Amino acid sequence: MRMQNFKVLSDDDIKQIDAASIKMLEQTGVKIHCDTVEKLLINAGAIFNEGKGTIHISEKMVRKALATVPREIKLYDRNLKNPITLGKGAMAAASGHNATFIKDYKTGEHRGVTKAEVGNFARLSDALKDIDIVGIQAYPQDVRAEATLLHAYEASVNNTTKHIFFSPESLDVVKAIIKMAKVVCGSSDLSRGSPVTCQLSPTSPLFWEPGAIGGVVECAREGVPLTFLPQPFSGMTAPITIAGLLAQHNAETLSGIVVSQLTKAGAPIIWGSAWTTFDMKKANVIIGSPEASVLRVAGVQLARYYNIPSHTIGPDADAHCYDQQLGWEKMMSTLSALGSGVDMLVNSGMFGTGMTVSYEQLVVDAEVISICRRFLEGMPVNENTLAVDVVAEVGVEGNFMGTAHTLDNLRAGALWEENVSNRHNYDAWMSRGAPDVMENAHKKVNSILETHQCEQLSQEVRKKLSELIEKFESNC
Repeated sequence: MRMQNFKVLSDDDIKQIDAASIKMLEQTGVKIHCDTVEKLLINAGAIFNEGKGTIHISEKMVRKALATVPREIKLYDRNLKNPITLGKGAMAAASGHNATFIKDYKTGEHRGVTKAEVGNFARLSDALKDIDIVGIQAYPQDVRAEATLLHAYEASVNNTTKHIFFSPESLDVVKAIIKMAKVVCGSSDLSRGSPVTCQLSPTSPLFWEPGAIGGVVECAREGVPLTFLPQPFSGMTAPITIAGLLAQHNAETLSGIVVSQLTKAGAPIIWGSAWTTFDMKKANVIIGSPEASVLRVAGVQLARYYNIPSHTIGPDADAHCYDQQLGWEKMMSTLSALGSGVDMLVNSGMFGTGMTVSYEQLVVDAEVISICRRFLEGMPVNENTLAVDVVAEVGVEGNFMGTAHTLDNLRAGALWEENVSNRHNYDAWMSRGAPDVMENAHKKVNSILETHQCEQLSQEVRKKLSELIEKFESNC
């Protein structure tokens, strides 16, 4: 049987957290820096506190909104085909997004990322079977700053047919990328199928910037799947206790869900999380802590309580180099997320608290995901796997290597096969130059970039994308 989903919260714990989140929305309220959205909420029954400028959302409004959120969401590829269905128990892994730096394997240099390199990351993700969705891996530093994400989307969509995940910071960028996505897939109505998912974040504690909440409304109107990603810091912008952090995070997410469903009932929503604790001694945010992994499990339990598809980040690490800390943080964050039954895992290829990416790390993270997926598949027990007749056929002191049962099950993938892990014995490993995993990953990167090419966009589509970027830049 398959491994059972990890749990950290009892049913009563979940109800307490839900009640605490509702109480925060009703008593403390949220600030919405957008007059249009304020009016939308007030007209639906929210209370406006003029003295504090806060909007107070009732439990009734929250329950009504949750009732219209789709239980399953289909994420389509560039051609509006091959949908990935979130909410059915299958986990989709995505490469990371919005990093600032790249670690150059050849030179060891830690530097800004170019637009061409963003395209290379997308091409690697397109080729890696354990990466299902392509995140816009980094902000390119060799383009105009105002249009950075547009250039990154262009570079990515030119190098993959897979669904793309993006995280903008302004309404103008949301609108521009939606226009570009429509050109790419050839559809003016993304509510029938979208090749992109948008991630938007409230600001903790409990308020929405104009660009973020405006983006929520735009995505809901357009039918673009939307991930809410609060990122409260324990002890800084949220309670230091992780239960309090979780309750506030949930309150911020619920506020966004209410706005999305008031804008358009049935708008596709993903309960997202990027769990971040704060190290008081070092005055630094961290994402590879054991507390963050506990929260990964708890967050998925909450999403399941609301019958909403879930998202979290991983494989994650705070380590800045390819060392043992990087390994254990990556494995811990991935296994806790996948073991919880999360629907979408985003951040492959990233380390250094999500600030740095490397080609090699993306390949290694795909391997980590593959290992965890195999572990969680568990052990099938049936007549074929018990193999009683095969044992009888081979007999005492026999050999199973040449049996049809061994060959058939080997071809069927009975045992996990590595991609870049070292599994040779010592002498064979030495004869191959004693490579470490990153050396193997570097060879894999070179092989993919030299040989892999996805289906090309037409010249007409490429031209339209360039024109949209030029128009956006001219209005900046």
